Amino acid sequence: MNRAVASVSALLLLASLAGAGDESQRVAVPAGKAPSVDGALDDGEWADALAFRVARGEQLLGDGWMKREGRDLFVGYRSVLPPFTLNLRFAFSDPSTGRRVLVHATPLSPPFPPLLLYRQSAKGPPERATAATCDVRYGLRGPEGFVAELRLPLDELEIGRPAKDYGFYLQVWSLESNNALGAFPVTAQGSFAQPVPCTLAADPDWGLEAPAREPRVNAALALLEEVWRESEWEQGGGRGDPPARVIVPYLGVRDGKRSSAPLLELEKRLAAMIEAYPDYPSLLAQQFRAHVGLNDLDGALRSLRAIGESFPAVGASGRHVMLVLRMLRDMGRFDEALAMFDANAAALMDQPDPEELRAALVSLRDQMEAEKRYREEDARRGDLPRVRFKTSRGDVLLELFEDDAPNAVSNFITLVEAGFYDGTRFHWAESGGQIIGGDPNSRNEDRADDGFGGPGYMIESEPGRRVHLPWTIAYVDKQRTRRTEGSAFVIAIAPLPILDGYSTVFGRVVDGFDVVRRIEYYDSIATATVERKRSHAYRVQKRA
Repeated sequence: MNRAVASVSALLLLASLAGAGDESQRVAVPAGKAPSVDGALDDGEWADALAFRVARGEQLLGDGWMKREGRDLFVGYRSVLPPFTLNLRFAFSDPSTGRRVLVHATPLSPPFPPLLLYRQSAKGPPERATAATCDVRYGLRGPEGFVAELRLPLDELEIGRPAKDYGFYLQVWSLESNNALGAFPVTAQGSFAQPVPCTLAADPDWGLEAPAREPRVNAALALLEEVWRESEWEQGGGRGDPPARVIVPYLGVRDGKRSSAPLLELEKRLAAMIEAYPDYPSLLAQQFRAHVGLNDLDGALRSLRAIGESFPAVGASGRHVMLVLRMLRDMGRFDEALAMFDANAAALMDQPDPEELRAALVSLRDQMEAEKRYREEDARRGDLPRVRFKTSRGDVLLELFEDDAPNAVSNFITLVEAGFYDGTRFHWAESGGQIIGGDPNSRNEDRADDGFGGPGYMIESEPGRRVHLPWTIAYVDKQRTRRTEGSAFVIAIAPLPILDGYSTVFGRVVDGFDVVRRIEYYDSIATATVERKRSHAYRVQKRA
């Protein structure tokens, strides 16, 4: 049985245990200003809320709070269990009509939507519903637990009606043992529409333990938690990230000091786990991150598409589509990205600046079409200079755009023939982005001065028709003044349009793409040699 369907079936079975309780067990859910629902779980925002504890026997699972504003109910939850192990399941029901809404919230889901929503009529089976009507935000606090905030609008879920009783049910489900750790049924009595507190009547089985069964230990999640605990941490939250304060395992992504050893080990572990447990989207999400960290954009795209195929609700979300588009963009597959954008335009409306992304894709597509024409011209001439780097990872062959940037190419060939680049290191290696080398300061052991060295002079930039598409090589214009290029260069793994018009694109990689992908922070260039050049002398015009 599909895990999502099985989860819903289990929830429905346990939810049927919820009773109305007696009058002595009623507690008020106070009204008040709505929390921000940002995953921060600010205690001040929940100061006037109903507090409850979630426990199984003497084992504390977490603390919770409830409050309402108008016809919205807000739930806050602070778990003491690791985020890799838990699934929260909420159910609202209208006893008079039999309608029910089921909400599945799994903390380990960023950057993918952490919510599954189902509706069920009085007699029909549960049906998948849009999650846009709810709001769930997480704040992962590392291995020791997480916090969650939820907004549940009764009207939009079509079960809120004046002067009716509403059933509410919370279940904490262990993904490690595939058992319910605790089921917490309550019944809300009174109208959420009225400006008076509704009441929650605690069921006699509040804190109900799940039926005893033999635990089925999930070795995959145990191993993933081990990786989680061994990882370094960084705080997420740049533009385009989920609003939640999400902390993710450090995977060397876009950090400038990429190291692949832990990523290769993680990738190997994840591949085995996914084979054994193919229905855990969190494992595929971690695999996606590992592939990006390794500059394996093809692998990252496969992981994303596997998630979309196995979990259609996630695949149809704007966040997921946006990630696929970014992978296609970084791989230079601009036509495919535009076709996907147009096919999913409605889903992308909830993402930041979707039209800006489309305009960027159109521009990149046009630039790539022009670049193909330029390369056809280059191929007809067949005499562009070529330089070979022998790096600690393997050989990289470069073709230089002498007809577009003659002085930049003259400078590069002159430096190569003088042995200037021999023994230098790549002082910047950015996962999914770029690598930077060519600074003589990188030969010494003082890493603080890397990026500040040069050949002792500077040259003027020659920005022209060649732009920073994937696999191009350009000089680093240190001050973005078009006058500060020297010896440092950047090889683009993904498009770098932010540099267009400033630094000089003077060549491209024609062989050794996998080598470039594998280059890490402080990998070295053993030797650089000119393999082909034109018969004239190469003289450098230095900046006055």
